[in-house]
Amino acid sequence: MTFDLLEALEKKIEKAIDSITELQIKLDDAVSEKNNALEANEKLKAENEALAGNHQQWQSRLSNLVEKMDQVDEALETEVAEKTEAPQQEEQNNDEHHEEHHHEEHHHEEHHHEEHHHEHHHNY
Repeated sequence: MTFDLLEALEKKIEKAIDSITELQIKLDDAVSEKNNALEANEKLKAENEALAGNHQQWQSRLSNLVEKMDQVDEALETEVAEKTEAPQQEEQNNDEHHEEHHHEEHHHEEHHHEEHHHEHHHNY
């Protein structure tokens, strides 16, 4: 009977050892998975930081480009405004000059007409 008890105890101890071994393997796998997940998490964090840095650089570059385009637009608008004002100013000056010249001619014609009118009166 003692032998049977020892045999039963031996089987229970072997079963416990098998369970402990199985649990140790599962624990090792879980720890390995956790470490892999932590490594992957660290990689993702590093990638995320790099992408955030790239995003910031692109945002800065795009902002600079938009600013330069605005400056070019302003310069073009100023240039166009100056070029369209210059001909208008020149045209206005030409109109004023033409008006003065026309006024002088008209005054000259009136004066000439008066002289002619006086001569015409004297002849009678």
